[in-house]
Amino acid sequence: MRKTSRRDFLKGTVASVIGGSIITNVKAEAKTVTEADFGIEKKVPLLCHMCAQLCPMIATVSQNKVVRIEANMDTPYGGICGRGRAAMGALYDPDRIKTPLIRIGERGEGKFRKASWDEVLDLVAGKLKTIETENDQKSVAFLPRFNSAPGLDSEFFKIYGTPNIPGYGDTCFANSLTVGLSAIIGGKDASGVPDQSTGAISSDYENAKFGILLQRNPGGGLVCHAWGRMFGLGKKNGMQIAVVDPRKPSEAGESDAQWVPIRPGTDAPFLMGIMHEIFKNRFFDLDYLKKYTNADMLINVATGLPAQIRQIEKEEKGKSVKVLDYLVVSDGVVTFKSEAKNATLFGSFDVEIEGVKIACKTSLEMIQQSVEHCTPEWTQEQTSIPATSIVQLAKKLNDTKPACFIDRGYRAERYASSLREKLLITQINVLLGTLGVKGGVFYNRSVKTAKYIHVPHATDMSIPQWYLKNDPSSAFMSDHYYRRTWIKTVLSEKPYKQRVAIFSGQNIVGGSAGSGEIIKALKTLEMIVAISPFLNETIMYADIVMPDCTFLERDEAINTSYKSPIPTIGVNRKAVEPMYDSKDGYCIIMQLAKRTLKAEVFEQYFGEFEREGIMSLWKKQYSKLSGLNDAEMATIPPLESILNGRIWVGEKHYGIKAKGTPTGKIELYSTYLAKKRAELQERGYDRAEYASPLPMNNKPYWLEKKTKLANHEFIPITGFHPLGSFTGQQTKNNTLLQTLHHDTNADAVFINHQKGITLGLKTDDIVEIINIDKPELVVKARVILSEVVHPDALFSYYGMGAGYFRNMTKGLRNVSKIGLNPNHIANFAFNPLTTGHSSQDFIISIRKSV
Repeated sequence: MRKTSRRDFLKGTVASVIGGSIITNVKAEAKTVTEADFGIEKKVPLLCHMCAQLCPMIATVSQNKVVRIEANMDTPYGGICGRGRAAMGALYDPDRIKTPLIRIGERGEGKFRKASWDEVLDLVAGKLKTIETENDQKSVAFLPRFNSAPGLDSEFFKIYGTPNIPGYGDTCFANSLTVGLSAIIGGKDASGVPDQSTGAISSDYENAKFGILLQRNPGGGLVCHAWGRMFGLGKKNGMQIAVVDPRKPSEAGESDAQWVPIRPGTDAPFLMGIMHEIFKNRFFDLDYLKKYTNADMLINVATGLPAQIRQIEKEEKGKSVKVLDYLVVSDGVVTFKSEAKNATLFGSFDVEIEGVKIACKTSLEMIQQSVEHCTPEWTQEQTSIPATSIVQLAKKLNDTKPACFIDRGYRAERYASSLREKLLITQINVLLGTLGVKGGVFYNRSVKTAKYIHVPHATDMSIPQWYLKNDPSSAFMSDHYYRRTWIKTVLSEKPYKQRVAIFSGQNIVGGSAGSGEIIKALKTLEMIVAISPFLNETIMYADIVMPDCTFLERDEAINTSYKSPIPTIGVNRKAVEPMYDSKDGYCIIMQLAKRTLKAEVFEQYFGEFEREGIMSLWKKQYSKLSGLNDAEMATIPPLESILNGRIWVGEKHYGIKAKGTPTGKIELYSTYLAKKRAELQERGYDRAEYASPLPMNNKPYWLEKKTKLANHEFIPITGFHPLGSFTGQQTKNNTLLQTLHHDTNADAVFINHQKGITLGLKTDDIVEIINIDKPELVVKARVILSEVVHPDALFSYYGMGAGYFRNMTKGLRNVSKIGLNPNHIANFAFNPLTTGHSSQDFIISIRKSV
């Protein structure tokens, strides 16, 4: 990746502004003097889309051009990162998709001709109407990501009749992160699978004394608003950090962060080792466990299920709710929890139920016994972490509790063991009494707005509904994040055939593990449509490409979904008109809807928007806000204030509570998991223990294959680059970031220095990287020998390398032409139960390129 000179930068800027043409010898013309000539500037509120987190910021517009971007500080956690500040580089990217395109070559070649909007819209609408006449709408899938028409786009496809809107989350957080939290604190999706949103909780960085980061890169992975700002405030306030990771993220602070190198994929045994020390030294919070959890529940040892339960009603916030009442031992007597005065937390008991004597233990006793063998020495053998470090970290948690945390991370889907890791993190935070407590882990709060369109219920079974019913290995899959299972359906035609895919901002080829199989699936489809401002790997296989405009060129729905401890309301406004022949998502969806739906159906759902525009959406959203207390509601400003750039914020609350578990308690021992494990065992599923509510050392796939790697073998780990956007070209091809990408070796791979020397390598050598299961896929990358990478790991910044399927780089002037994207060469594998991708769970070998 070459550096950008001042001349290159100026040339790129000029080309961007005038659409790629260099105009010379043009006679200067006198022009009308306007207010812009006197330095008049306009401030426009934005919600940043340079990654997915929508941090509030302000664009300064002069003479109809964005000239500056800064943070919107109208919030306690205001701030933006380098990605956001470089948004102008995306807006004025000369390699943007400028016009609608129609494929003329083979899929994957990237050969297209220019087309008009009428031509591409008529082609897509015509295909949709043909499929509708065949009553086969379920064969159409809409795959949104970075989509630009929230409130209308998914709704249109549901009205059209497809039940299949596959989200991207199974290649990020779903469902290990959500099940690993919600099985213990509560919450479920429409299919009954535990489900809290990814922003449901946050570590209280700002007030914590100590925290452990697992698979967490603060500089790249903590969105600025509000996590990044909170983390910075925490460091300023004295928060100490231990980073347990195969690679030390330098963004955690070089001088005062303790780096604990760990073998890739062995987070579960590390956490079990910490739990062992908590029980051995009685570091747990006894009062917290008694008051808020089901640690006292009697469990049938033979089945793993509660010894006996009954349903009762109790009052909660003035409402009657039904919960499960369970057996406990109170003052030596077996009784139901609702009738107990002093329930026992530890012990083994023989309990007679309906004339049958059953061996029982309290749930806390069973959890304790499950980790008795996980001594520091055992943990060291599993993870390569010194036994002394396990003891020290557990003691540090105890010394600082409850103002401490183990961070649950974010991009969870990496290994077959990822669900277990997330469950253990939640269980340890509960044992320490940190959940809901200042300085520990607390519940985020958000506002809910009114729904603009109420769509009809789908008549066909969706793909996830079928898999949840018929495939035990998919028992915990998400009913809305399932793009990998959608690919499985395309290949297998189970439960039915897929014919059309419409990608709105999603890059499934670059962003999901097993790109080869994904491409094979895409090639079987009758039509592929891509809606995007930028090229990506998936667009190379599209038949029709529609140029979406960037977020700086469009108005959007009011947003209330932030990774923030305080409820927040903001909106993204259009700073400049759409450039070239691009259109915003609302325009695209409205045109598709008008061409596809019957006139009366269009009028019913979209007539108001056609007449009044996005203002009708804003008014409807703002007409009913919920999730706030009376004091907060009294401070809600007029809609016009929000549209003019105000960021409304509410209050930060702490509180210890469950959020809809079967027992109404924080379930340290998950009754949902216990029931599911029993069901999976009955169905003969060979990995039923992955659903156990007890601590288990579920191993990653690679460790099942090999307990020791050869000298030339590695596990490909990744982390977010501080100036990268997943696999998005808005940062990768960004002229403003090009030099910084070069200086941070964004496209390189990093291996342990000593191991590299034994392989005869030196920094800046070009190496060939091969998945040992797919030797035909060879990727070249520049290698950096590093002192802060575990010997078993090869690190790369996620999505920053060109990868194996790199045709699209020919049309991008600022991206690297080499480098690793592990997804391209990964196995098309699924994590047990959650169906997430095993993005780092395979073995690669490297050799020096000749």
